[in-house]
Amino acid sequence: SAKHSIDCRLQKHWANPQEDFLCDIYSGGHLSRKELYAAIAELQIAGVETTANSLLWALYNLSRNPHVQQKLFQEIQRVLGAQKSPSAESLSDMPYLKACLKESMSCCFSIPCGARSWICGVILPLSLLQTVLMINSYALGCSEEYFRGWAEFRPERWLQRGSIHPFSHVPFGIGKRMCVGRRVAELQLHLALCWV
Repeated sequence: SAKHSIDCRLQKHWANPQEDFLCDIYSGGHLSRKELYAAIAELQIAGVETTANSLLWALYNLSRNPHVQQKLFQEIQRVLGAQKSPSAESLSDMPYLKACLKESMSCCFSIPCGARSWICGVILPLSLLQTVLMINSYALGCSEEYFRGWAEFRPERWLQRGSIHPFSHVPFGIGKRMCVGRRVAELQLHLALCWV
């Protein structure tokens, strides 16, 4: 378990906590052991489960749309050629791959909404925290206003500059509080789709 792993790391690096990032945070008094467990659990859920779910949805959507799958396969073959192993650099030459992922993430969400307890930089008073403020990503992705023919899996819509409002697709959140792992998650998803 994560708890056991953390306990082992703390014990192993107790004498020199600066050798390990988690131990350094814990020994500096920044987090209690309970808070450390919670933070790692949150990273596990937010950073692993959501990426895996996004990949599964992308594969599902590709399997339901063979013409899209074929077009993606052709792009990957054209860019990688005999190399066969994708890299971060080769991904820049695969706009259709990125469009397929965006299209999948606009209609199938790992996290369908995001809740906050602040608005316009103001933290809501405790008495108002019973009211949850959410961005309903699902409603955005299914909006005819932002995505004409939203029920059709059509990655090409992402290839036309300016055709999609920048705030209509926010799977990683937006602004200062957006997901810090966005670039890593996108890279993992793009590479995984190439490998599959």
